Amino acid sequence: IDDPNHPNYANWRERRNAIKPTRATKDKDKQRDGAIHDAEFQKKYRTARKKMIKGEPCVFPYGTYWHRRFNKVKVERRRRSDRGPYCML
Repeated sequence: IDDPNHPNYANWRERRNAIKPTRATKDKDKQRDGAIHDAEFQKKYRTARKKMIKGEPCVFPYGTYWHRRFNKVKVERRRRSDRGPYCML
């Protein structure tokens, strides 16, 4: 909403401090779980990428589309926990 007189108009402070799309929840437990999930993914991804660069066999974490598609690397099978903390399925 671009009209500053509209009751739902967000000022610049609200927009700057808005919830990020990767953490689009106000539930602190879900935010924490999401941060842990993302940190684990990044750790696995970085380890696999370093191995790939060295030419060693590697397996990327589930959710690594680009390397699977274009570099033909192995990717872990999907587990229930790989849906991420925000998935409602």
